[in-house]
Amino acid sequence: MKGKFSKRVLMSVASFAICIAIAVASLALPAVGASERTVNVDFGTVLNEDYLGIGDNYWVGPYDYKNTGMMDAYQTVNDKHNNVLKPAYVRMMFFPHWLVNRDLSEEEQEANYMNGIYYFESEEFKAFVRKSKSISDGGGSICLNMGGGLTDDVLSWWGIKHVTRQAGGKSAPDDLGQFAHFTTAIIQRLLDEGVNVKYLSFYNEINNGCYEAFFDKRIYWTEMIRDIHFALEDAGLRDDIKIFATELTGYYDSEDNEVIGNTMQIAYDTLIVPGYADYLNTHTYQGTRTAEQLLKDLTSNIENVKAKFSQTRLFANEFGSYTPNGGENANSMEFNMSDLTIIINESNLGYGGSAGWFWLGDRIPAPLNMGHADVASGMSSQPSYGLALVSENYNARGLAMRYIPRNSKVVKSTPDSNDINSAVYVKGEDTTVLLEIEPSKDTRELKVNLGSAYAGKTFGIHYDSMGNDTNRDGHDDAITFADSTLLATRSEERMVGPDGYLRWTIPADEHNLNVVMTTLAEQVQVEFDMEEVSVAAGGSVNISVKDVYGVEGDAVDFEIYDFSAVGEADDYQLADAGTLASIGTLSNVTDNSVTFNASSELKRGDVIAIKATPRAAMSDDVAGYGIAIIRVGEYITYYRADCITKGQDKIPVKYAIGEVTDLKAYTVDGMDFGGWYLTEDFSGDPVTKTDASWNNTTVLYGKFTEKE
Repeated sequence: MKGKFSKRVLMSVASFAICIAIAVASLALPAVGASERTVNVDFGTVLNEDYLGIGDNYWVGPYDYKNTGMMDAYQTVNDKHNNVLKPAYVRMMFFPHWLVNRDLSEEEQEANYMNGIYYFESEEFKAFVRKSKSISDGGGSICLNMGGGLTDDVLSWWGIKHVTRQAGGKSAPDDLGQFAHFTTAIIQRLLDEGVNVKYLSFYNEINNGCYEAFFDKRIYWTEMIRDIHFALEDAGLRDDIKIFATELTGYYDSEDNEVIGNTMQIAYDTLIVPGYADYLNTHTYQGTRTAEQLLKDLTSNIENVKAKFSQTRLFANEFGSYTPNGGENANSMEFNMSDLTIIINESNLGYGGSAGWFWLGDRIPAPLNMGHADVASGMSSQPSYGLALVSENYNARGLAMRYIPRNSKVVKSTPDSNDINSAVYVKGEDTTVLLEIEPSKDTRELKVNLGSAYAGKTFGIHYDSMGNDTNRDGHDDAITFADSTLLATRSEERMVGPDGYLRWTIPADEHNLNVVMTTLAEQVQVEFDMEEVSVAAGGSVNISVKDVYGVEGDAVDFEIYDFSAVGEADDYQLADAGTLASIGTLSNVTDNSVTFNASSELKRGDVIAIKATPRAAMSDDVAGYGIAIIRVGEYITYYRADCITKGQDKIPVKYAIGEVTDLKAYTVDGMDFGGWYLTEDFSGDPVTKTDASWNNTTVLYGKFTEKE
């Protein structure tokens, strides 16, 4: 279904950029045949009346960052990143113990819970609110997922009595009535905080051991949701909150999970028909399926729901195209599947929405990746101390997430060749054509037949060629961007001709192309020369903007974030004159560069965030700015877009400014390392130690030769 990546180069930059150049033999691709392709769009045939859009899941790790070393500056990057992608909805995992004051005795904890006294002052809840608001600010909806793991002290009185305790505290609540009150109070508080809560789900994959109750847990589950329905109704919230009746993994009537159909039937009869819940939900992973079997299961899944459960819709609140841990079949064309393929097919088949597993917020330093960085569906494909490493999925899923209008109609589109997969979304005056195009060594002429009603309309074309090989092992195919907080910025504009055709020349490329053609305005983005640099306490460093996308002109205004009030306020604040002294000042300000002068009060390990806002950006674009990160007293290893390599499972090394220490060898499978050089052509002697005079502009070049 798509060609294998055949050539890579890696650049590793340690604030003094480390560059590794690797020669890999190119793999010839077969000719495709005819050079013209046509996609015919039938606006009169609606395949999906209301597709919510591309969503995501957000797990607990970043919320507990105060206890694990996560820096507030990195959180501002994550928040900005979420607003760039503008997910349609995000299933946010909520752990009940976040609202329990664990400084109290277990008896006091339980008494407060039973009396409706909840600890909304916890750091975890405040961080949860900040993250939820960053998504809401971009127009996304929150699906509050109640349940999940609890700490042992809370679990001892909160969970069902006489049920075997599981690792991570995966027990259903003992008191369903109080749990309903608890859930309602959380929703009300989030709404009061400005969080756009629209959906409610519970636990995770109840058919997979994540929800433990006695006897048939589906009966207990039904009672739980019924009680919550009435609690929300009493609070006047039920009309605004849609409830998912199932949290299942697998496919209806699939060979590997016969319980799915029975569970859906029970949920439909006891929850949806009486009006206690609204939608069904399954998790649609590829797992060990071939690409053909996955598409078959996706189809039978939705067709069964449409035929048997006419009063509801089916969502895919988790999806992923990878085989487990890469798997022995990860490089087999038979198993070759991409996230974009799933998105296009679920849109056309009639799913209510599609949410990828654990993508947003994954771009964080170790150890908060929590192991999910090893899963190829995640945005980061390995732990990283810096910002730059991202996975193949970034632009494949990200472009679809950003440019598919929310709650759009999906109309029929028919490519005339099997090397193109397509879906077309319409919302009011906005139209988006989503294309997945297989590789070719030759250019091809593409015509999208939109009809004469579209004549003269202008479409932005945004595309990326490195977004689909995620189901391989996730490590070898990791890609990186110097501008790693950006979506693909290869963009063009085309006007629909008088004949109703939108024409575009498909570039020759050895990779799959992910293409969005849309009437929506291009996302405003800021690209820095280097988005993460280092400075010594009391020293200075220059921050430069390389380009600005989505608006006319490159002039920006720079500001410094002040995190001293975090914990007292829910939002990150920009520094004012009274707080700058302890952080630093800005000087030598131009339209696209500035010097940051670090305060001598800073200490090694502090992280500063600089905000750059284009002067031409519209005030209603919450993501129309960029974030540059400055780390104090360290070099930080970067991975850069213009270089790639095998063996990216090594945690990058960081070196202290002004100190002399041994340089570590960089190991690459199948390559011999010949040392670090200060010259790009490897002239002179290799260097083995850092130098006290080096700064963040120093470049080291790694010499590699293929093993015999």
